[in-house]
Amino acid sequence: MKSPVTPPLAAPERAWTVAGIHAAGLYLTAPAGPKASVGLTAPADVTAPADLTAPSGPHTLVIPVIGMGAYDLPTAIRTHVPADVFTTGVRTGDRVEVEPDRLLLPAAELCIRRVWRPQRISGVPCLGIGCGQPDKHLVAHRGRAPDLAAVRAVLQPGIADAEASAEGIVATALNGSRGAASRYGRVDQALAERVAALIGRGPGLTPSGDDVLSGIALALRWQSAWGALAQLRAALTPHLASTTAISASLLEASLDGWCTTPVKRALGAAQAGDLPAFAEHLGAIGHTSGYDLGAGVVATCRALSRPSSRSAGGSPDPTEGEDCAVSR
Repeated sequence: MKSPVTPPLAAPERAWTVAGIHAAGLYLTAPAGPKASVGLTAPADVTAPADLTAPSGPHTLVIPVIGMGAYDLPTAIRTHVPADVFTTGVRTGDRVEVEPDRLLLPAAELCIRRVWRPQRISGVPCLGIGCGQPDKHLVAHRGRAPDLAAVRAVLQPGIADAEASAEGIVATALNGSRGAASRYGRVDQALAERVAALIGRGPGLTPSGDDVLSGIALALRWQSAWGALAQLRAALTPHLASTTAISASLLEASLDGWCTTPVKRALGAAQAGDLPAFAEHLGAIGHTSGYDLGAGVVATCRALSRPSSRSAGGSPDPTEGEDCAVSR
């Protein structure tokens, strides 16, 4: 099954290469244009040659192909078989023969007959941490100030300044959405510099800085801060080549509200004011990735709770309204 945000498999002069193999499946990369280069930073359990452990470069597409029960990355092709069924005999660097709805691998032929729907965050004005309708057992957590105390108790940041970086970017995006840059369709230069300093920071498949940026993007959309989201999109898009291919694809998805199930559940818990559950769902994302994404969410909610942020709404995203809001 492919998702609405899975890149098209078949295109003229597009050759897909196995960029990494891991326990949950494999990653395919391909140049989207003639000047593209293939690149993917691999985690510890991914077999990858040295020339794939670098920033993606421009115009690189990536598709995760995942096995049964794997993490539901929004851009992935999902299968109903264990990953080893289709990764057997595959080596990093192999070229993969594809058709519009078919992957031909050494040990398996994957036919794509259905579309799966990833989780998506839609804008809900006036909702945020502790602003939903909690169940009776959540009353004790209702009205708590949005902070990372519950998250910090069980997770740890991937970068030391995750919170400070998130707060700086959100404040600058909100200012930019009210300033001349927004009125004249320009990128706020201060925001562009902050984004450039954060994107790609940290090791791994999705660097910690990118997790922070994803949290900010999803929370701005969740809170219907369309003007600030537009500023973030304009500042972030030119720098996507500075991070790994898979992380760049997930950042693009987050700008449009696409996310994984644990992320949506975390926002649902935050909406209800259940901060321990918020931390628990973030932990399912990863020990550091969850904290860093949570730092972006909390910084955004905190900034938008201030009276000075009320004019940051702007025009709704053109794709808004296609999906339901977060729910528990």
